Amino acid sequence: IVVEICSACMPNLTGVDSTFMQSSSDLVGKPDPFAVLKLTRDKRNEAGDLVMDQIGVTRRCEYKTDTNAPSFRFHADLGVEASDDQVLVVEVWDYDTFSSDDFLGVAVVRVGDLAESPKLFQLFGGKVEKGDESYPKAFKADWLSKQVPLSADHDSRRRTLEATRSGGAEHGASSWVELRRCSR
Repeated sequence: IVVEICSACMPNLTGVDSTFMQSSSDLVGKPDPFAVLKLTRDKRNEAGDLVMDQIGVTRRCEYKTDTNAPSFRFHADLGVEASDDQVLVVEVWDYDTFSSDDFLGVAVVRVGDLAESPKLFQLFGGKVEKGDESYPKAFKADWLSKQVPLSADHDSRRRTLEATRSGGAEHGASSWVELRRCSR
C-alpha cells in the first residue's frame, strides 16, 4: 500500500492550556512536527481496544520547522499489499535536537476508509513517557477512522490552516491529519 500524508493541523499545540504538551520545555514556540506511518492488523485486547500488531515497514517523513500546520506531501510505501480491514497508524511527533522527540498525536485509520481523494482524520493526543519508541501501544476503539467533518465551504480548510499558522485558530478546534491512498 502507498499512502500520502498530505498535511496536518494542530491548532492548540502552543500555550499552557494545550492537552498535547509534554513538558515545560515545549511551552515555548511551535513544534517541529514529523509523521510516522505504520500498518497493523485489526487485533483487539480484552477491553476491545485496538492493539499494535505491526506488519510491513515503518516510514517517517522529514520534520517541518516551527509550525502547527505542516504540509508534508509525503508518499510512503509500507511494503505490503494491505487489505481493507488492516489499520494505518499515523503518529505525529515533535522533533527535538537535544532531547527525546515528543509525541503530539495519533490517527488510527482503517485502510478501507482511505480513498484517492484526501480525507481528514482526527488526531488524538496524550502524555507519553520520554524515550518511548512507539506510543500508544493500544488505541481506543472509537478512535478508529474518526473523520473530521468537511465544511460545504471548500475554502474553510485553507482558512483553518492559515489561522493555525498565524496563531489565530480558535481554542478547542480539532487537530487532524489529511491522508489519501495512492495507486502504485
